[in-house]
Amino acid sequence: METLCLDTVMCGDLRIEVPRGGELRVHNAVLETVSQILTTEQCSQGYALLVDGTLRAAHSKFLYMSGSRTETARDGAQIDFDGVDFGLSDGCAFRTLRVDGQRIDIRNSHFKCAGQFGFFVRDSGGAPVVLRDCELFGQLADLALTGRRPTAELVDCQFRKDKVQFMGNSGQVTVRWTVVAKAVERGTGKPLAGIEFVATRLGPGPAETVTGRTGPDGACALLLTEYVATPDQPKPGSGFNTVTPHRIEARSPSGEALGVPIIYEARGPRATVTLELPPARP
Repeated sequence: METLCLDTVMCGDLRIEVPRGGELRVHNAVLETVSQILTTEQCSQGYALLVDGTLRAAHSKFLYMSGSRTETARDGAQIDFDGVDFGLSDGCAFRTLRVDGQRIDIRNSHFKCAGQFGFFVRDSGGAPVVLRDCELFGQLADLALTGRRPTAELVDCQFRKDKVQFMGNSGQVTVRWTVVAKAVERGTGKPLAGIEFVATRLGPGPAETVTGRTGPDGACALLLTEYVATPDQPKPGSGFNTVTPHRIEARSPSGEALGVPIIYEARGPRATVTLELPPARP
């Protein structure tokens, strides 16, 4: 693994800039400061990262960055992360500004700030910013949103549900979890392929119907919403903004209902539900 050490003297005096039309690729690398000084102040001795172009990173770490001087994804930026850690920063670990979520692909990454915010979304540039299988942490908020209609989706992410903060009167965060639905033959446990699963929300939140079809292993993944956070209701509240529980039923290729539906609450990652179905008719 390669290491780039920036000899910073004061907050943000050294900067890594990716201009519009430019591209930076960081693979199997660590970016950090020589001094490795981190204070509780709003702006410590970190470098700045400003991205208007394309940043692709995998299996790398951005450490001792000054989140107070950084805008890690601005306007037309394109971000592609897999297994990336942003940590030991002040201010916030990662900040977006008017970015279109369709240009953001972030998965299996960590945003852990020693300062205020783990991940910060300012304004909307189009589609929601989606984080998949990520960990977020900040002293004040794991995820913070501000500005004009900021939106985000957390899919199978680790964060504290009382640490989603809206710093204005608009914005929305959708929290979703993956559940693997399995269909097996009753009595034999044989996996059943070609079975359609239909999950329908029973909670008071927005209407949701999710479908999937089992493969040769008798399984398919369903992405279900737990709740939708807003400035008025930032935490999950039964009877208010929760979408789950869901009714999950199995259907034959012809659309016929099979077996007994189950009621499932989507409240955590990587769960599995199994429906035992009667043997196929001869």
